Amino acid sequence: MRFTTLCLTSIVAALLVAQPARAQVAWEAPLLVAPGTPSGLGLYLTDPHPGDLLAVMISFRDRGAPGGLGWRVGVTEEVGDRIALFGGVDVSGPIRDADSEFPLDLIWVSGVGASYFDDAFTVSVPLAMMAGRTIDSENARFTPYLGPRIVLDGTFGGGPGDDTSLEVAVDFGVDLAFDASWMIRFAASLGDRDALAIGVVLGAGS
Repeated sequence: MRFTTLCLTSIVAALLVAQPARAQVAWEAPLLVAPGTPSGLGLYLTDPHPGDLLAVMISFRDRGAPGGLGWRVGVTEEVGDRIALFGGVDVSGPIRDADSEFPLDLIWVSGVGASYFDDAFTVSVPLAMMAGRTIDSENARFTPYLGPRIVLDGTFGGGPGDDTSLEVAVDFGVDLAFDASWMIRFAASLGDRDALAIGVVLGAGS
């Protein structure tokens, strides 16, 4: 029950303190890391500012460390038809496995990455707790998940001075696999990191 209370309290707190989305591209929005995140090559279409411009992102998760270590890189077109680049690496580990007392798997997620636009770098370090559960049926595997996170941002260049900030978001998503070799993934971020993503992971493995 302590883990259930912690999850619910964290999510409610994140929603209460969340502010409107920022203008920069956040490399980790959506986070796209959950209990049982598949290994393999991911190809995504993302909307880093919902209702605005789209981005293309490629990710890779080491087959030897599923759910543990992942890389991503992406590109999008920003204001004035200029290109913005973003990328980073994430790492995660277990907190608690689902059992008879608690029905969800819990993991922690962190990492570091950056985005570049208009001569400015924004370096971001997230810290999240994600809860989810994989449901297997005869023909498919279904994994819904959600969790809150905080992100420390540091922006350098492109303005009168450097700037740091602490932002809050809630992530949720669904992984759906009908075949062991590929998986469809959908995810979204709410709060300071509003974003959407949909993609396919090739060579998916748990």
